[in-house]
Formats: sequence, structure tokens, C-alpha cells
Amino acid sequence: MTALLPQRLAGGYRHPRAAFRAERAGDPPESRLLFYVVLACLVIFAARLPVLTRAVPPGLEAAALPTWFGGLFVANVIFAPLMLYGLAALSHLGSRLFGGRGTWKDARLALFWALLLAAPLVVVVNAAETVLGLGGTVVGTVLEVLPLPAFLWFWAVFLDEVEGFGAPFAVCAALLAVPLGMAGLTRLLALIGGASA
Repeated sequence: MTALLPQRLAGGYRHPRAAFRAERAGDPPESRLLFYVVLACLVIFAARLPVLTRAVPPGLEAAALPTWFGGLFVANVIFAPLMLYGLAALSHLGSRLFGGRGTWKDARLALFWALLLAAPLVVVVNAAETVLGLGGTVVGTVLEVLPLPAFLWFWAVFLDEVEGFGAPFAVCAALLAVPLGMAGLTRLLALIGGASA
């Protein structure tokens, strides 16, 4: 792995599976995986600062702004990587249920590399939204969601690669089905709870 990180990421856009194979073949240490996830979270946080600025609660005093942004920073750059470690573990456990053959480290690399590939897309989308003045509009909201399908596709391809399924579309469908099913179940339980009250 002699190429610099920006070159490897550019290769990931041209040939995602091949770039991921090369990354995996380099057997990155755990410290590099941690760097990838923290860097991705930091880039996404920085890209979303204009959106977060518009989300400042109306009654918040100017003196409380540093605390508010500090809390957002801690949540997005410190706690989010911890949650992503848990998500990688859950994706590996779910894959094992369906015959996945990867390792825990492979699952982390698949998720973190996918997030790192999606982070520049978040920068581009948020920059376009800010420059075009689309913040707070329907078009701006649609733009903000655009990196998500790319991230899910990258993650599905990489998870498919490490777990040996040979069906990235099925993996992507499963990655979509789980949160959608949980959201539907939550909504159903809320409706049932509201009806009985």
C-alpha cells in the first residue's frame, strides 16, 4: 500500500471493490481503522457545520454557543465512532447468521472505509447547498440525503466482499431492511400504545 490516502480514496470511486481489496490486503492495523472512522466523522461534522449553525435553538444565549457546538463535536467525533464500532459488530453478527465468513476486523474495515468514501460526498453536497443558498428548503433537504445511498452501496459491496456472499444487491437490501423494519415496528408500537391510552 504505497499510495497516499487521497489516491486510495480516488481509486475507491473508480473501482470500489478493487480499491477495498487492496486496502484489506494491506492488513491495516486497528489504529488505522480508528483513524479512518474518526477522520470520516470529523470531515462529516465539519461539512455539516452550516446546517448545524441553522439548527441552533432560537432561545440559546450567545454565551452558550461554544458549549452547544462542543457538545455536538463530542457527539459527532467521539461518540459516533464508538457507535460505529458497535454497528460494525452487529453487521458481522448478522452476516454470520447468513453464513458470512469474514472477521470482526473485516466488518470494521468495510464500514469505516465505506464511511470514509462517503465523507467527501457529504462535503460536496453541503458546500453546494450552502453556496446555492438551499439551506432549510426541500431541495436542500433532498441534497443532504444524497450521500446516504452511496454510503449504503459502498458498505454493501465491502461487506459482501469480506463476508463472501457474492450478492451485493442482497446485502444492500438487508442493510436497508433492518432500519426500515425497526422504524416500522417502532411506529406500529406507537400506534398501538396510542390506541390503548
